[in-house]
Order: sequence, then structure tokens, then C-alpha cells
Amino acid sequence: MATLGFVGLGTMGGTVAKRLLDAGHTVHGWNRTREKAQWLVEQGMLPADSPREVAERSEVVFAMVTNTQALDAVARGPDGILAGLSPGKFFVDMTTGSPANSRALAADADALGAKMLDAPISGAPTTVEQGKASIMVGGEPEGFERV
Repeated sequence: MATLGFVGLGTMGGTVAKRLLDAGHTVHGWNRTREKAQWLVEQGMLPADSPREVAERSEVVFAMVTNTQALDAVARGPDGILAGLSPGKFFVDMTTGSPANSRALAADADALGAKMLDAPISGAPTTVEQGKASIMVGGEPEGFERV
């Protein structure tokens, strides 16, 4: 099993993180409002104090937040996901956001020796729970196969 991270544990992100926990993965997580993720801690998720800490602890870190601005808030800066990435790690952005921003984040991840996949999800929490959500993935085929 993999050591994974998840940033953005709202309705959709929390449901995806729960499926990862149920599959037996170790999941480190962070949410802007920590109390909203307490139910996942009770399911075995390991809480982190920042998106950077999630990325530092994980082989693959997922982000699923509201929009491009929210993504920049959790990805950039001294406590952001990019600050915690290192060579060989993966950043999977599941936010529905700006294609230009995704390309810029991918370039920033590449500069760190990490890789990024843009993977917005389509569906509702019930389709995620049922394992029937659609994920449109953009990025290098090797990264897609590895993740």
C-alpha cells in the first residue's frame, strides 16, 4: 500500500480520502477547517498541520479544493504543497480549475523533480462512494501509470 496525502477534505475530497483509507492506504490529510475532517481521523487518517506537511509525508499528494484561487492558496507559499514536494513525488490536482494554472503548477513541480497530474473529478459524493465517478487525467503517461 502507498503513503498518500490529501489536501481539501470537504464533501468530495473527504469522500475520496475515505475510499483511499478503506483501500488500506496510509493517508495524511489537511483541511482548512480541521474539525470538518475529524470524522476521517476517526477512520484512521493522520492529520497534518499544513499542506506542506502532507506533501512531505506522502509519496502522492492529492488536492481537491473549490477553485483555482483556493488551489494556489494550498499549493504555493512556504506552507504549500509545492514546498513539501521532493524528487520522485507526485502531486495530483483534482480541483476543477484553470488549465493555465495547472500547466504552471506542473512546471513548478517538474522544477522540484516531482511530477503533477491534473485530474478533475466529475460526479457527486454518492458516485464516489460507489466507485463510479469519472476522472479526466492530464499529464505524462508514465506518471499516470505510476499513480
